[in-house]
Amino acid sequence: MRITTGIVGGREIAVPKSDLRPTQDKVRQALFSSLGESIVGARVLDLFAGSGSVGLEAWSRGAEFVCFVEQDFRGVEAIKRNIESFKIPAAAVQVIRADAEKFLARPMIATPFDLVFADPPYRRSEVRGQRSETGKSDRLKAAPQTGWGEKVLSLVETGSILRANGILIFEQGDDEAVCEAAGWEMLRERRYGSTRLVFYRFLKPET
Repeated sequence: MRITTGIVGGREIAVPKSDLRPTQDKVRQALFSSLGESIVGARVLDLFAGSGSVGLEAWSRGAEFVCFVEQDFRGVEAIKRNIESFKIPAAAVQVIRADAEKFLARPMIATPFDLVFADPPYRRSEVRGQRSETGKSDRLKAAPQTGWGEKVLSLVETGSILRANGILIFEQGDDEAVCEAAGWEMLRERRYGSTRLVFYRFLKPET
């Protein structure tokens, strides 16, 4: 597992020996290719961060600031090791060990983000325990919760975590219906094996 390009392109990502699994290289590469230059100078929130592969890739590609939110202590430790290994300046990152729902309800971050990536646990269509193409924070040892799309979109929409016209990228199972919610414009979706990435724009009025 490596950073695909940018400042630390080619560097290996430390992944904990647990049921937290990072988004694979080819999926991250496709994800950030679709974002293009908009990642440069952006403030990024990596929810359900796992080993932090998406947030680390964002920084390598020019993001100004990345906040990682992960509940599993093994993921948190892996993120911190990666930050140290890549010599990322302390001012450019923040690592928070927290439940994602509780964090979104009380984010503890004053300045809103330009981009939010959310990769919650979700059901998969393949045989239980088999590796899939993505699933950075899929916990296979416990039955995953459902309805994460509605939860995340609602919590972000009612809070102040994402700026007006900011982008939220949501990862879900390919067999799950795409969530539609007031205050959001679905821009596009991309499929990778049994997973789907859905891109939303936040329609919150400018203040």
